[in-house]
Amino acid sequence: MDFRLDIPELALGPLLLPGGLWLALALFAAALLAARWRRRGEREGFAGDERALWWALFAGACGARLAYVLLHAGAYADAPTSLLNLRDGGWSLAGGLAAVGGLLLFVGWRRPERRPGLVAGALGASLLLLLVGALSFEREPTRPPAPRFALERLADGVADDLHGRGPVLVVLWATWCPSCRRTLPRLREAAPRHPGIRIAYLNQGEARAEVQAYADEHALPAADVLLDPASRWGQAAGAIGYPTLLLLDADGRVAARAVGELSEARIAVLLATLGP
Repeated sequence: MDFRLDIPELALGPLLLPGGLWLALALFAAALLAARWRRRGEREGFAGDERALWWALFAGACGARLAYVLLHAGAYADAPTSLLNLRDGGWSLAGGLAAVGGLLLFVGWRRPERRPGLVAGALGASLLLLLVGALSFEREPTRPPAPRFALERLADGVADDLHGRGPVLVVLWATWCPSCRRTLPRLREAAPRHPGIRIAYLNQGEARAEVQAYADEHALPAADVLLDPASRWGQAAGAIGYPTLLLLDADGRVAARAVGELSEARIAVLLATLGP
């Protein structure tokens, strides 16, 4: 089991930073500032601490990725190339923290002169992590209800609000989004392996003709492509970037959420959340 922090995405213009990424960068910055404060006036001492903290950041990234892959080994064994797709959101906070802690302990044991700066850095990052955790830790994870707006099916123009149809994976996307263009074909290929889960491709803010042309070109099932020309559904769901994937359970509540490009393995892990 992994620690669960509900960290929102951060949009910087066209750049979308997943919650785990900007949190890791913020913790690293806090560690550097704390180490610099502890070593104030000792330029050489801080330079050595800074190198160790950069190595800790690298170790944390490797540990977070490795722990997640091992935790979901079955999905990655079926799609081994997904191991190299570092944009798919497959990271373990517990694994990353364990790797960072192990490296800092090793460096502190081998280089006693580094201990003051590294201890200060670890305390600075820990205080920030505790603050973020206090604000966002899900003691009892809830499943908020999904928005309810009348949507139009691309195939026949019939209204559809995504409720009452059993488990649904809602994909918020747009034709101009490069990450969507890479993720949607993987979702289409995964659909037959999960017949009990509907995948709804909910387009955001585009005209019917534009969506129809894209669906025809990329063989998207028109019956599962929905139109939201005013992006009302996505705005109500709090989406700030595409693709945003929301897993709705049989009661129409959000069971899981993912943002950004997803690999084949990450898609399999998400779909497994709602059952085989």
